[in-house]
Amino acid sequence: MSIVEVGWMKRLAVYLHIPFCARKCPYCDFNSHVTSDGSLVQRYLEALDTEIRLASQQPEVKGRAISTIFFGGGTPSLLSGKELNRLLDTCREFLPVEPQAEITCEANPGTVTLEKLTALRRGGFNRLSFGAQSFQSHVLDRLGRIHSARDTVRSVRSAREAGFENLSLDLIFAAPGQSLQDWQSDLQQAVDLGPDHLSTYSLTIEPGTEFGELYRKGQLKPLDEETDAAMFETALDFLPEAGYNQYEISNFAHPGRQCQHNLIYWHNEEWLGLGAGAHQHLNGIRRWNVKSPAKYVELMETRGLATEDWEQVAIPVQMGETMMVGLRLLRGVSTDAFRDRFGVNLEETFPQPIRKLTRLGLLHVTEDRMALTRKGILFANQACLEFV
Repeated sequence: MSIVEVGWMKRLAVYLHIPFCARKCPYCDFNSHVTSDGSLVQRYLEALDTEIRLASQQPEVKGRAISTIFFGGGTPSLLSGKELNRLLDTCREFLPVEPQAEITCEANPGTVTLEKLTALRRGGFNRLSFGAQSFQSHVLDRLGRIHSARDTVRSVRSAREAGFENLSLDLIFAAPGQSLQDWQSDLQQAVDLGPDHLSTYSLTIEPGTEFGELYRKGQLKPLDEETDAAMFETALDFLPEAGYNQYEISNFAHPGRQCQHNLIYWHNEEWLGLGAGAHQHLNGIRRWNVKSPAKYVELMETRGLATEDWEQVAIPVQMGETMMVGLRLLRGVSTDAFRDRFGVNLEETFPQPIRKLTRLGLLHVTEDRMALTRKGILFANQACLEFV
């Protein structure tokens, strides 16, 4: 059993949301905003700094070891190294950050320089996650990305030169107009760059996005399901052969380079979310901030609190969510950890879903854990929802 499985109540992750982007990608449904208002950006950073300080006083946070910090967005790398380092310094000053904590910054390859990356590394960031998405110019154009494949190559090399020993690349498959050959080439070019971690995501068309609106009007045709599945299976076969172990449905890593921050989410542990639209889960209570950066700033400046709403997460819901996210991991869910956490046996809590998924060949049950089979991984969304 891993440390993260036995110590779920002791560790705490911190997520800081930087909502600003140079351009809104047509497929993106994240809380990201394009702005030319430099004053708003500076006020936002001051508000986020304040929220870090105030959050450190919460009883649920005091005494908890901060094992990971993740700067997500948006595009955090639009900020200067000095601005990002100042936020990290505030975290270190007011929160009990572990000396060896994993500290990640998401970055767009078109927004970093060797100078900025060197400043981040010296400031304490030790992991970078680049949104490469593709190495094909026509796919990048269709996805509305502002960078080129050359930018990605240059950024990875600069990151290594700056001293980063833990790099991740995000890739997207099943984009409109993308072929299986395009995807095979993307995987090969990504591996050739030697990142420590790779995330591969199938494009989903979400309501409220530009792609969603085009799809609603019949002006966007998604890639067919057969090609989508073939691309996914290509990654499942190719990346392990290239030395990247699959540890989660969409994530592959060299040994010891799994994303520790995301593992906390997948084990349904607790995290502190700060910034516009950020969610947090502490002591069985889920809270989330207002999405608008301007409204977030206003509320932090006038009230010192930007919470939009909250909910108490009932124990049965927590158990179902633990199964839903935990089965995304290749190791699955530990039956001992489940019993230690909730005081009940996993088999007795979810007898019907377990029998159904086992009968369908989607779930493998052993004495100490339950995990999806290869077939189950291909139908993971449907399988995991059986527990909710």
